[in-house]
Amino acid sequence: IAARVQWAEIRTESLLAQLQMSIEYAPKGCPADLQLRVRIDNNSGRALDSLSWRIAAYRPGERTNLVEERYNNPAYSGDSPLAAGQHWEHCLPVPPLRSGYRASSLEFRIEQRKGRFL
Repeated sequence: IAARVQWAEIRTESLLAQLQMSIEYAPKGCPADLQLRVRIDNNSGRALDSLSWRIAAYRPGERTNLVEERYNNPAYSGDSPLAAGQHWEHCLPVPPLRSGYRASSLEFRIEQRKGRFL
């Protein structure tokens, strides 16, 4: 049983690695209250059923995440799975940042992806 679970985890990690995900601060392309644009390109060859991730924010060249830890992780889960070869794009709110930092001066990254494929 353990070998089967490990195989399934490796398979999922391989599929997740084939997802192309980007995030950018886009105040001109998104509504005022949803200024982060996220795009997922499903290059995995399998339909993506669900996906969650963590948004992190860094000052250029630094390694300290400036997002407050209480922030809930965003997720993709649509009425239908994201088919192979398709993309999903959505605007999300900027997560709460540590005091003294502005979103416009930070680099945003997607980390800790977890997903399920059909």
